[in-house]
Amino acid sequence: MNARDLLDIIEPALADAKSKVTPLLGLGFDQAKEQHAKAGAVTRIASGLAVGMLAGKLVSSLAR
Repeated sequence: MNARDLLDIIEPALADAKSKVTPLLGLGFDQAKEQHAKAGAVTRIASGLAVGMLAGKLVSSLAR
């Protein structure tokens, strides 16, 4: 198995997670928290990664 095979396997799951996470960005905190609790595992992991990346960028920009 090479990297391309791995990407072919996980790409549909990531696209599905992205389509579910994107609407959460427009909600208020309480609504997003409620939707996140109802979401499946893949969506929760993807949103956690997105929040971590945003937090990292914020900390990085504040440190400059």
